[in-house]
Amino acid sequence: MAVGLGKNSPIKLRLSRENYEALIERQGSLVRFLKAKKCTCVLKSGRTDSTCPICKGEKFTYSFQKTKKVYNQSCKVVKAGDLCVAMIPDDFGNDFIVSDVMVNNKKLENYSVQDKYIFSHSEALLSHDFVNVNGVVNCELTLTTDKIIYHNSGIFEVLVGVETETGFLGYDITEVVSFKIDGTEVQIKESYRNIITIDDNDLTIDNEAKLSITIKYIPFSKFLVLSQKQNRIIGNILTEVGGDASATIPFEYEAKTDDVITLPFASYIKKDILNRNGKKFDTLPDWYVKDIIEISQNDNILIKGTDYQLLGRNQIRWLSNKIDIGEKFYVEYYCNPSYRIGENITYSIRSSEDQLLPNLFAIKLLNKGEQV
Repeated sequence: MAVGLGKNSPIKLRLSRENYEALIERQGSLVRFLKAKKCTCVLKSGRTDSTCPICKGEKFTYSFQKTKKVYNQSCKVVKAGDLCVAMIPDDFGNDFIVSDVMVNNKKLENYSVQDKYIFSHSEALLSHDFVNVNGVVNCELTLTTDKIIYHNSGIFEVLVGVETETGFLGYDITEVVSFKIDGTEVQIKESYRNIITIDDNDLTIDNEAKLSITIKYIPFSKFLVLSQKQNRIIGNILTEVGGDASATIPFEYEAKTDDVITLPFASYIKKDILNRNGKKFDTLPDWYVKDIIEISQNDNILIKGTDYQLLGRNQIRWLSNKIDIGEKFYVEYYCNPSYRIGENITYSIRSSEDQLLPNLFAIKLLNKGEQV
């Protein structure tokens, strides 16, 4: 008769790194992963400065992980006489940097790298059909495109991202290398998400204008985010550490406590009545705002792109003075669920060998609202 394995059983469940990676690939969600760093106002004084112009009283500043480490990537070896050639997979792009070539868990000493090929005359390779490669690959990609939409007020949307059933989701632009209108270089005022803005003084854009941009951007990552209800054992651990859910994160991402995961493909609606406090900007009370549905005052509905603009994660930029400072206004908006990474609970994962497995973290919901 079969008997379940108890917690004190001498037989242990053994899972490999490949099992976890396959699980993340099959059931994972595309996420926006933001690295948290304590602001200088906290480092200097030991407490958050609510008037700090850098973190705006949030304690942290955020950035994207631009490179990730690759370990034990298997590469097939082709032999031509005493020359052995291993090819780096296309998935890593052209700028993959090889740090180590491993044969039978030993570093290969003599090899050269050209484009996506590793060359060696080492006798150690002659009896092997595969080698394992360690290295660094860029998360930040470069693209030149003419797929740009001009809205108004100097606001352009770059169509680099993912098409979904509910619409287009843009990747995050990290740098604008070049932007041209009809062949003339134009100075960028700012960029955020997949939006760029320029000063629109005397700007005339017609349907025949030729737009071209070269950008650096960060695609979405894939993590496995699960609620407590989906795994009883992990659910009990989350209850102990105060987590709302768990996130299984591939080891090549340098995730740590206080980093943030945002789910761009999930959203909920929030409705608030707020005061206009700022002359140029006001902050919405949610961590990551996907889009503003409506801003109004009484029966006066403001026009997006003419009266206001969504900026950054959750800011309203006022483009007009239809609502005076100190007056109340109604705002309805879509938000993406966002989670603060908490305690690392990877100790609950056991492996059959000394491998770098995905990290399992408790995560805490940063915002709540009506699910849609």
